[in-house]
Amino acid sequence: MKSFSSYLYEQYEKRKSRNPQYSRRAFARDLGVSSGRLADYLSGESLPNSQTLEKLFQALNVSPSDQDAIFEKLKKQKYLSRGQGFTKQLSEEEFRQVSNWKCWSLLTLFRSFDFSPETEWLSKKTGLPESEILTHLKNLETIGLIKKTADGYILTDKSITTSNDVPSSAIREAHRQFLNRAQSALENVPIEQRDMTSITMCIAPKNVSRAKEIIAEFRVRLSELLEHEQPTEVYNLNVCLFPVFHGGSDEKN
Repeated sequence: MKSFSSYLYEQYEKRKSRNPQYSRRAFARDLGVSSGRLADYLSGESLPNSQTLEKLFQALNVSPSDQDAIFEKLKKQKYLSRGQGFTKQLSEEEFRQVSNWKCWSLLTLFRSFDFSPETEWLSKKTGLPESEILTHLKNLETIGLIKKTADGYILTDKSITTSNDVPSSAIREAHRQFLNRAQSALENVPIEQRDMTSITMCIAPKNVSRAKEIIAEFRVRLSELLEHEQPTEVYNLNVCLFPVFHGGSDEKN
């Protein structure tokens, strides 16, 4: 399946071949979007949210099988291009090798303004023994996230993401570990160095997909703010949105 913009452009060309007078303005009208928004979709500058995508599917009379293929392609495009521009998406197996919170945090530390590739510096910064740091560095090197040079290890990809909205035991375990670290921080980190709040709402479930999109946009905007200038400390943000009465045990995922 081609990119969403390519697919949309092909649909426009098909209509234009049947009617040479058919314009992009007419195409936008038939799709129910503005001309400017259509231009963004065709150029790849913008990607439709799930609600707009359903409207486009109806206007284009897209078959269910093609809808599934387009949705999967679009989902990957979103998370490889949104905000900072992710350059690499890890597979389940790749992420499993580096999903330990210590390993992932060590990788993030490479972005520190005062970063030094020596294991002695990394040990002092993280409090981890050098032997454990070497193990994590090896795992990161194995899947190509860092590489060893004459001057030490360096990053190979600066913006990395995992699969999204796909069941993954490795991702669940990583979330679990970071949530445990959050519990520890609640007791051990001064309040001026952390922020932990929650809100319990009665919601319309149909809006959850849009809420997830807003949360994703918020994460990108917040990371752009916090990683600006001269970052030196590794922080973790967890935004949890879930039904309180879901019927599951507190001991399970």
